[in-house]
Amino acid sequence: MTALHIAAKEGQTKALHNLILLEAPEDAQDRDGDMPLHLAACAGHVDAVDLLLQSDLDIDIRGSDSDTALMQATGNAEAQTVERLIQLGADVDIPNDVCVYDAKV
Repeated sequence: MTALHIAAKEGQTKALHNLILLEAPEDAQDRDGDMPLHLAACAGHVDAVDLLLQSDLDIDIRGSDSDTALMQATGNAEAQTVERLIQLGADVDIPNDVCVYDAKV
């Protein structure tokens, strides 16, 4: 897990911004295969999601279990994050590796 992962997971937008300016790799995976975007979405940190998506990072990039950030946010009932990801163009029709669509929100 990188400093960018931790900042994203904790919603520390100032640290996240500084790490992005220092060119921390936004597509780095943690031991589970998740990227900072997945951790921010899972924790419901909308501002962190917005910061991470200001680069050319693919909004539908896959993490653990082939989940997208949208799937991670939906799985944790993070309604505001789900709404924001959809506004930004996340694909709502992508299945994960276990072909599960999570509709808790």
